[in-house]
Parts: sequence; structure tokens; C-alpha cells
Amino acid sequence: GLSLSLLAPFYSAEALLKGVSVTKSGFVLGSVFVMTVLCTPLIGRYIEVLGARRFLLFGSAVTALGNSVFGALYLVEEGTLFFLLSILVRVITAVGESALPIAAMALASRQVTSANEGKAVAACETCFGVGTVLGPSVGGLLYDLGGFCLPFWVAGGAQFFLLLLTAFFLKDSPDTYTSLDTEEKGEVTWRNLLRAPGVLASFLALCFTGTAWTWCFASLQPYLYTTYGFTSAYTGLAFMMFGLTYTFFTPVFGWMIDRGLDGFTAMLLGICVISVSMAFLAPAPPLLEAVGHRPWLLMLCMAVQGVGTSAAYLGSLIYMLK
Repeated sequence: GLSLSLLAPFYSAEALLKGVSVTKSGFVLGSVFVMTVLCTPLIGRYIEVLGARRFLLFGSAVTALGNSVFGALYLVEEGTLFFLLSILVRVITAVGESALPIAAMALASRQVTSANEGKAVAACETCFGVGTVLGPSVGGLLYDLGGFCLPFWVAGGAQFFLLLLTAFFLKDSPDTYTSLDTEEKGEVTWRNLLRAPGVLASFLALCFTGTAWTWCFASLQPYLYTTYGFTSAYTGLAFMMFGLTYTFFTPVFGWMIDRGLDGFTAMLLGICVISVSMAFLAPAPPLLEAVGHRPWLLMLCMAVQGVGTSAAYLGSLIYMLK
């Protein structure tokens, strides 16, 4: 989570200094999610064969190397080359970032009974939320302290330390994995999954939720700087409002789901909350004259969006599993 959101408060500003537009910065920030779409099915398919521990090791190594190399891109002065190298390194890093949450969920879900599955998934999402909370604030603070390279080198070093911990202390139990291709169950294809009741609706909900979460990654920093004079550290606080409420409410909704809240209801509630928060984040024309552009309203909308995202994301996962 920290690696995903680390560069949000300052990358667009740094890219603008090198002649890279906000639109192109959006491509760099969004490339990780494109790679997630491409890599997740492959990782999910082969994690049963290779084991979650190997994917944790692989993901940690690639993420550590990718962040370390990305920090050295400040040496590139030419705008087009900076943009192309940013895309390349970010895509490679995203491969590792795609493997980590899948492997973590695969391990965590096997530690509890099915009755506590909601809390286990919520625990993983809470850890991801903690990274999301810290990422923009840590990234903005380190950028103000040491420039472009420092946030990535700190993140890369921390990820390398995690790699060592995983290699020496985490054990995997291959016999706990059940293949989807056993003779008793038959082969499960993507077509089977998409035709299962509710899965396609969950897919669409996850796509909407993920899009809403990253919608303003590239444009929020330049907007806050030009409108209110926010530094990178203060911009990180704006992103932190989302992560803070997301982290706090994810275990709350996990607890509620374990006690009877239907996953579909949580998913629908979350999407409605996100829609309202987006309407006020940059007020829609009918609302603009009434509320205007206010920093506190933007902060509040980011916080409310975190609440809706936690409900929609966790609800859709539980509903899809069911």
C-alpha cells in the first residue's frame, strides 16, 4: 500500500518541471493498475502450484529493486526520456506489487475458520490501508526533506528488509493448498467464474471503486498547489484522509459482515457513498455556487470516500467469495 501511494503527492510536480504534462503523469501513476489487471489472473492461477511464500519473496524483491531504481530517475533531465523510463520502471515495480497482496490474502485466509473469513480479509485490507495512509504523508515528508530520490530509496530499503524477514522466518505449507483442477471438481475456467451469480456485478463494483480511489492521483497535487499553495507534505495529508478512514472502517465492516451484514448491501452502500463524495470533492456545477472551493470540504470528501471504498471493496470481495 505504501509503495502504491508513495509518489502521489510530488511526482506530478516533479514531472511538470521536466516538461511532462499532468496527463502523462496520470499514465505513470495508473500504469501499476494496468499491470495489476494483467498479472493478477496469472498469479492467482499459479500461486496454488508455487506457494504463497515464493510469491511474497518474488514480489518483495521486484518492488524493492523497482523503487530503488525509480529514485535514480531524478538524474534524467530530458522530459520524454524521463516519462518513458518512469513508465518502464513503474510497470516492472507493479509486477511485484501485484504479487504481494494476493500472496498475503492466500496465507491469511488459511489461518482462520470460514466463520471468521471476513475478519481475516479485513485484516489484510487494514494492513493495505495502513500503507495507503502512510504512503502519501511519508512520501511528501521525505520529498521535502531529501528531494525526489529519498522516498523511493527508503521504501526500497524497507521492502528489502521485508524480503530478508520473509526468507528467514516465514514458512509455507504446500499441503494446505487445494488445486482448482482436481478430478473431483473439474477445471474451473474464467468463463465459469464470470457466469457464477454475482461475480460479474462484483467485478464491476471493484472496477468502479478502484477507479474512484485513483481518479485524482495525478491532478490533486497541482490543483492544491495552484489553488491553496499546498506543499507536498500538506498534499500528503489530503491523501492521508482517505487512507485513514479506509483503514479504520475496513475492520468495522469486516466485523459487521461476520455478524450478518450482506456483502451485496455493503457493496451497494459503499458505491453510493463514493458517488456523493465525488460530487462534492470538486463540486458539480449545481453545487459550486452553494459550497464553493473550500480546503476543508475537499479533506472531508476524501475521508468520506475512504469510508465508502472500505464498504464497497470488502463487500464485493465477500459477496464474490460467497
